[in-house]
Amino acid sequence: MLGLRFNIEARYGGTIEVDLVGEHPRPFALAFAGALRRQSELGGPLGARSTIKQHLQAYLRFFAYLREYSTVKTPADLRADDIDGYEDFLSAVGMTPIHRHTVLAKAILALRSIDADQPGLLDEGIRRRLSFTSSQSAGRSRPRDA
Repeated sequence: MLGLRFNIEARYGGTIEVDLVGEHPRPFALAFAGALRRQSELGGPLGARSTIKQHLQAYLRFFAYLREYSTVKTPADLRADDIDGYEDFLSAVGMTPIHRHTVLAKAILALRSIDADQPGLLDEGIRRRLSFTSSQSAGRSRPRDA
């Protein structure tokens, strides 16, 4: 399937094989695949293979949430309540505030990229919601004691 199966040559760490062919909702898979490519290009914010893989895994988690808990089928259908519901879902499954924030941030970054690439596609309410990552505090980190 054109656009859903491709390789990304990371600036650091090698090649990532991306396969979103079986993902649904398909319009989200297509939009997020484009966002991942743009963000991984030279000059984009994603350069390391491990970081690109983390973003891909976060997208898959977001798609699973949409399939299970939302009726949206396309990025144009997405509303701010869907993002807030996803954030609440991440909390409910036991993610720590910092982990929830980093997972949510990856979906937000992709949606910002989609909005920049296709102005007017996303609802105005979701565009306002994308101006911040989380409605809750990420809390304080607890670094390991060396």
